[in-house]
Amino acid sequence: MTTFAFSIEKTNMGLPPLKSKKMSLRMKKTNHYNLLIQIVFLLLTWLTVGCSGPQSDKKEIEEWRNRIASLSIQNPDSALTLTDSLEKNDVFPTREAELTRAMVYFKLGKYRFAEFYARKAAKDKSFEKSKDYSYFLAKEILCEINMNENVYEVALLRARDAADPAVKAPPVEKGYAQILIAKCLAKLDNWEQAEEQWKSGIAKIDQETKNSRVSSEVEFLVNGYLSFIRGCYRRDYTEKGFSLLPKLDESMQRLLSCPDLQPAIADKYKSNAAIVKALIYAKKGMSKEAEQQYVMSMADNRLNDLSVWTLTVHYLMLTNRNKEALSCFERLDSIYRANGEEYSEMYVEQCLKPRCKALEAQGNGQAALDVAKLINTVTDSVITRNRKENIEQLSTIRHHEADIEQQKQQLFVLHAIILAIVLLIMLAGYIQWRNFRQRRLIEEKNHVLTRQIREAIDYKDAYDNIKKQLYALQTETTPTESEELTEGVPEKDIDPDTMTDTELFGMISRAIESEKMFLDPDFGRQQLSDRFQLSFHRIGQVFTQGSQYDSLTSYVTELRLSYSCKLLLEHPELSIEAVSKQSGYKNAPTFNRNFKAKYSITPTEFRNQSAS
Repeated sequence: MTTFAFSIEKTNMGLPPLKSKKMSLRMKKTNHYNLLIQIVFLLLTWLTVGCSGPQSDKKEIEEWRNRIASLSIQNPDSALTLTDSLEKNDVFPTREAELTRAMVYFKLGKYRFAEFYARKAAKDKSFEKSKDYSYFLAKEILCEINMNENVYEVALLRARDAADPAVKAPPVEKGYAQILIAKCLAKLDNWEQAEEQWKSGIAKIDQETKNSRVSSEVEFLVNGYLSFIRGCYRRDYTEKGFSLLPKLDESMQRLLSCPDLQPAIADKYKSNAAIVKALIYAKKGMSKEAEQQYVMSMADNRLNDLSVWTLTVHYLMLTNRNKEALSCFERLDSIYRANGEEYSEMYVEQCLKPRCKALEAQGNGQAALDVAKLINTVTDSVITRNRKENIEQLSTIRHHEADIEQQKQQLFVLHAIILAIVLLIMLAGYIQWRNFRQRRLIEEKNHVLTRQIREAIDYKDAYDNIKKQLYALQTETTPTESEELTEGVPEKDIDPDTMTDTELFGMISRAIESEKMFLDPDFGRQQLSDRFQLSFHRIGQVFTQGSQYDSLTSYVTELRLSYSCKLLLEHPELSIEAVSKQSGYKNAPTFNRNFKAKYSITPTEFRNQSAS
């Protein structure tokens, strides 16, 4: 611990000299007082410096984090054990250890754990103050997690937090944050802003990597162009995507010229670039060039990259080669099963549903029906498995939070004991100082009492005048009221897990009514589950316990009937069947039955009475 020198300047305070015995006694007490002050000062130093924890070097933290990232691919358990050891030995601060755990769990696909640790790290007060690179990584991980879970609204907020100019991060990665923003905006059908973000982010990365020979930096540029072109393909902006192909080729050449580029990574990017170009060429009608790129993508795809196979299926179905597409589905299926992901949402979206469309296009209705049944089975299995995994992961998280809370309580008790000791020592020192000071004041008072009385009499008149002037000034001057400036409070991320049933019902009902979701005949729990990331059980609980309705069905029925009444009054030219379909009903008999049960008359009688 750092030692400090401490001294007190001794003066006689204008007192007359004392006798030798008294002087020696006072000097002895002063030495004791100095010693007491030094002890208190050292204790306070230990509390403020010693208990604040070590100041780890940021460069050392980054080096360890890179090692753990490499280790997590081969042995995740060892990576987590190493992180715990580094935190225990004070190499990693707590927030850095939590961020590293989030990174490891994200690579493992355990998004619930990754989100838990990343959110804990991001909520650290020092993160919010410093806005350093660790804060950027936490927001980036959370954004990627939300994008994988199709929660693009929340992902967009976190991507914007990462791209904030106040956040300290390398310019290349700040440009990649803008690309993440563009992906989210494109998924949310806000193409104009997405295109601006893509162009801005790619321009920033291009500027920073012009003279770079590091593959990890140039990869950001290639990823930016690939995502931009894929977005153009999905939006049918073929000409725009075609105009970006020369830039993609240029960035690929820069990446392939990097000396540290691994062959496996090079094959991956060559396959992705080739299949993306094949899709654009096929859309543009350049079948010969498209087929050449398709052959190149298959030659370079030696790693069984899922994104390449998924885009290959799109290409084959686009060129009406459904038979070949079905064989690609078999390959996709084998890759998913080899990775143990045959029961996942991505497997359903990228393998089963396109296969069902291909079979329907080929005229094989029975096989398409079998795949549709498999989709339902896999979807139910995914929901059951996700629910089970969430319960297990949440249980582990609660145990971890309980351990943290226990440690906090122990630290609080320890600090309270130390603080009590320090306060007792300070109180004893204060009492000693007060006694010493009182004795000195009494002696001084005995010597100067007469002089003070004479001076008080001489200055009495002047004192009265000054007092009158001060009173006059006080009566003339009135205080002005200051207006408090209120700062805008940033909106908190909406977290359904922390909301009550009533609050959650209010949020869901506003979305249903404002977006007229109830007009969809197939609207139900599945749409709400996908939109708000809630389980079917939770949705039912919200409508039964958080509202005055018996169920989601009764709530939707009331909205549809209210809307149908409006149509019956404002559009007399519409038939009853047309009104029923525009109100969200699949058939008129169901609409007539519900209408009569609600209003005791049929829709036709209601319209006639209103007209009369």
